[in-house]
Parts: sequence; structure tokens; C-alpha cells
Amino acid sequence: MTAIRTAIMTACFMGIVSTVLNILSPVNSLRKHLMSILGLISLLAVIRPFMAEGFELSFDEIDFGNSIRSETESVDRSFEDIFLEQAEVEYDEYFYELLNKNDIRTEKVRCTLRLNGDNELELVSVEIKIRDISQRESARYLIENETSGTEIIILQAENDGTAEITDKQTEEQS
Repeated sequence: MTAIRTAIMTACFMGIVSTVLNILSPVNSLRKHLMSILGLISLLAVIRPFMAEGFELSFDEIDFGNSIRSETESVDRSFEDIFLEQAEVEYDEYFYELLNKNDIRTEKVRCTLRLNGDNELELVSVEIKIRDISQRESARYLIENETSGTEIIILQAENDGTAEITDKQTEEQS
């Protein structure tokens, strides 16, 4: 503990000395050399108490690994969940606007995403609730042009808010 206290006191003292020398030294290349030498002296002065006999610094008794690792994993998982949720919302909005722009009256679009082994977004499925089931093929065509190997689920939206499954297709990835 005395070694740490000595190092801190030395660092404070050397900081004061370097500030005074910085103010008093002339502005030219001599100042740069003086500050370099003062920096080396400060470094040696701070390290010296730790190099004394009997000083031993050991982190063996402190277990940092498990607590840091578990907190990192939980942060990674929560970040991944937030990222996937936000990406799904963006995909939902994109397909909703695409379908409505092409006169396919859509009540709701729900996309399911996942992160693959390379941490890239992968579209797993697209679920569409359309008002007019006769537009099913047009909707499928638009979605297929934007995706590949994605499960496309087309539902008919009913007036009471429930939906009935009317079409389901899974494409094989090529």
C-alpha cells in the first residue's frame, strides 16, 4: 500500500514540476526535448516504488472472468433481441408500403428474422394479411421478387379482426 501511495505522490509532484517547467521554458525545440526528458524521469519515478524488494501484485485471488463473461453474454443477447425487433419492424414497414403501393390492400405484414452464423440478417418468413384474397398471387409475386427461400404466408383479413389461413408456400433455397 505504501508503494501505491508513494507512486501517487510522486506522480502529483512530477505533474507540478512539469507544469512549472512548461511555463518557464522558452518556446522552441528545447522545450520539446525538456518535456521528453521530464516525461521519462516521471515515468521512472512512478515505477520505482513498485520495483522495490518485497512488492508483490497478484490478481489470483480476484475472479474477474465469470462475472464479466456472464454480463457480456446477457448484454449481447439483449442487444441481439433489440436489433432483431427493430429490423423486423423495418422489414414490416417496407413490405407493407410495397404491397400498398402496388394496390394490394394490406392490413398487416409480419416478418420473422434471425441472425445466421455470420451475424447477418436472414429473412425466415413473411406473413401478410390482405383484404382481398384474389390479390394473393400478386402479393406472392411481389414478395418473391424481393426475397428468396423465404416462407410466404398469406392470410385473408376479416372484418372482425380474425384471419383465416388461405395460402402458405415455402420456397427451397437454391
